[in-house]
Amino acid sequence: MDRQSRGGRVRRHCRMDGKTMIEKRTCVQSMLLAAILLICGSTNAFAQVVRIAPIVRQTATLDAAARFPGVSPPVSLTQVTPGATFYVELWATNVGAPLNGLACVHVDLSYDRTDLMDSVSPVSNSALFNVVAVAPVLDDANGLVDDLGGCQPVSFISMLGVNEWVLVSRVEMMATGTGGPIVVSMADAASVFVGTSIIGELFNVNPVDIDFQTRNFVIGNCMVNGDCDDSNPCTDDVCSVANVCVNTNNDLNDPDDGLFCNGVDTCLAGAIVPGTAPDCDDANVCTDDSCDEIGDTCVNVNNDLNDPDDGLFCNGVDTCLAGVIVPGTAPNCDDAN
Repeated sequence: MDRQSRGGRVRRHCRMDGKTMIEKRTCVQSMLLAAILLICGSTNAFAQVVRIAPIVRQTATLDAAARFPGVSPPVSLTQVTPGATFYVELWATNVGAPLNGLACVHVDLSYDRTDLMDSVSPVSNSALFNVVAVAPVLDDANGLVDDLGGCQPVSFISMLGVNEWVLVSRVEMMATGTGGPIVVSMADAASVFVGTSIIGELFNVNPVDIDFQTRNFVIGNCMVNGDCDDSNPCTDDVCSVANVCVNTNNDLNDPDDGLFCNGVDTCLAGAIVPGTAPDCDDANVCTDDSCDEIGDTCVNVNNDLNDPDDGLFCNGVDTCLAGVIVPGTAPNCDDAN
């Protein structure tokens, strides 16, 4: 096997003529190894090094909670309160080699519903990334926050962002309408002055090695009808086109719990009206009367221990036998006189 360099590429040739079978096998093995190295090299060139996510919060995360352990990012809200302030936060993690920790994190943040939200100046950074080389630019007309992020101070924290998510920046937002979904996405800052870098590395992380994540949310209290469940079976629960819950009374709904022994429940003006329990009294004092929920029926069981006596002395003491009243024996009042 010999190697020639043409146009910056390495070319490999195997001469099979006049060689032994062993030499042919060696040549083929070398060619396979070269192919494997080429594939592996291509894979490593696009290895994921950093993940960056926009996290939607109703209230801003404090610096005391700016480090979130684990591989999963903090929970991002899917709904925010209409007419209130909320926050879109920049969180990041170092997931691939070199695992030295995050030195700087910068992105361009965008949101697609400028009719529903406005950014509020100024942007605030967490204490972990409080060195700002370029001030972010808020462009509400186009739904952009350019050059968002920062760098660690000189007294940096080693391994920051490894096996954890860390808070970089907070952008305060004002909910100016209701609706959605709103998509918040991130991209490389595309600036010669800022980027995302790893501690100890000379160059910024290649954007193709960064996982820029997105999040969806709505301004309102629902995204689907299921979000509007008020636990009242006598209302129809709907998420409106403005992402606001509407709960309407419907007396035709069936609120019955399916239990036989408490009767059939109905709806009236949005409230449950309890049903009437079945009357299981068979008017026989010699039976025990009950409702059988399993069999959906009344049960009348003979009980000879029951007392059916009418309390009259002159007709004797009545008793029960096999569910039937046995009349008592009248007292013998004959005094033989």
